[in-house]
Amino acid sequence: MMLEKRRWLLIDALGVSGSEFTSCVAEAIAGFSGVNGASRARAQAETVSGFNVVRCTRAALEEVISALAFKKEFKGKRVALRTVRVSGTLDALLAGKRKAK
Repeated sequence: MMLEKRRWLLIDALGVSGSEFTSCVAEAIAGFSGVNGASRARAQAETVSGFNVVRCTRAALEEVISALAFKKEFKGKRVALRTVRVSGTLDALLAGKRKAK
């Protein structure tokens, strides 16, 4: 089995609390790409060191970024999921963000 290349996305989530972040991302991707597209993307959202990050396959990167950008409402509230950075490793993603502060 081939190793699947993944990408990490740093997300600026406006209007979404940390506990709701994973549900909001899952809903955004499933709503945009459907069940088949969500399965291909293998996206996983989590909060790491206070930063909201999403991991997905490299092949589905553009689709995941689009899905997050089009998400406007979650549980009756207005939300915005903006992609700040993309990296191949979590360490590089967070190092760049910490350096930017």
